[in-house]
Amino acid sequence: MPATKGRLAKAGIVNATSGDSRGEVAVDRWASLLFTWLLEHHAWRDGRGWKSKAWTKAFNWGLAKFGACPVAINIHGRRAVVNFGHSYPLYARRYLRWNNPLIELVAQIHRLKERTIRLIDVGAGIGDTVLLVEANCPNMVSSYLCVEGDPQFASYLHANTRALERVSVANTMLSATEAPVRSLVRSHPGTATATGEDSSPAITLDRLLEQLEWPPIDLVKIDVDGFDGQVLSGSQQLLERSKPAVLFEWSPNACSATGNSWSDHFKILAAHRYLRFVWFTKFGDFSQFSAPPQECDLASLAELAARRLHDPDWHYDIVALHEDCKISHIEVAELPFARQRRSWF
Repeated sequence: MPATKGRLAKAGIVNATSGDSRGEVAVDRWASLLFTWLLEHHAWRDGRGWKSKAWTKAFNWGLAKFGACPVAINIHGRRAVVNFGHSYPLYARRYLRWNNPLIELVAQIHRLKERTIRLIDVGAGIGDTVLLVEANCPNMVSSYLCVEGDPQFASYLHANTRALERVSVANTMLSATEAPVRSLVRSHPGTATATGEDSSPAITLDRLLEQLEWPPIDLVKIDVDGFDGQVLSGSQQLLERSKPAVLFEWSPNACSATGNSWSDHFKILAAHRYLRFVWFTKFGDFSQFSAPPQECDLASLAELAARRLHDPDWHYDIVALHEDCKISHIEVAELPFARQRRSWF
C-alpha cells in the first residue's frame, strides 16, 4: 500500500482494511428484500400500465417507510451495503454503457504502462467505482485512494471495500483551497451536493497527497456534482508532476447550483497542457472530440443543459489527456475494451 496506517491517521484517513469498526454496517432485512425486488424488476419502471405504476408505488413506499435505511444488495459480484433507493444499482441496470469511459481508461493506461496503475476516485460514494473496476479490470489497479465527503456514504464505502487491501479511504471534502466549503445536502438517494447552509472543512488534493506521501498517480476520476473544477484547482501540483489521465463530470447546472464556474475545469487543465478532450454523454456514449473548448462553445452547451428540454439533467463525462500521453484518444472513444466488459451491474 502506498500509505501506511500512520500517514493515513495523520491525514484523517482510515485504511479500508485496517479493521476499523466503521467497516460494519447493520442492514435492514425487509428493506433489502424490497430493494432487491425493485432492482430485479427495474424494467417495469420504464414500461406502461399497471407494472410501471406498481413499481413506482413500491419504490416511493419504500423511500417513505425505510428512508436512508442501509440495505444489502449485489454490486458487480460482491455483497454491498447502500442506502435504500440509491441510484447506482438502478442506473447500472438501465444504462448498460454507463461508466464505459472509466473502464476503457483503466485498461488503456494499464496496457500503456505495462504495470498495475494507481487510481484516485474523488466523490467515491459507496465504493461503486472500485467494485466496477475490480470486476471489469482485474489485476490492473495496484492502489486506490477513495475520497468521499458525505459521512454516510463514507461508512458504506468502508464496508464495501474493507476486503480489498489496496483501497484507502478519506472521508473529507476537497476544494481549491484549505478553507471551509458549503456542507453537503442529499439531493436524491444517490447524490450529496455542496449546497448546504452550514460549512464543512476542506483540503486540496495536492495537500492530501503530500500528507500521504503518495507516489505518482496514473488516473484521476472526479464526480462531485459541480465541484469538479474546484477539485482540479486544488490538484495542480498533481497535474504538473504526474500528468495523469483525468475523467471528470461536466455539469453546468450543478456548477451553477453550487456557485462554481463551469469553465474553470478546462482552463486549469489547458494551463497544464491537457490538450485533448474526449466527450461522452452521461449514458457512456461517445459524443465528440475537442481541444480546450472556447468560452462561447461552453456557453452554448451550458444553455442547452439549463433549458432542461433536451434532458432534465444533461451533463457529460469528459476524458482529458496530457499532450505527453501516448494513449490514442480515438481508441478511447471507440471503447474496444469496455464494450467487452464482464460486469454491467
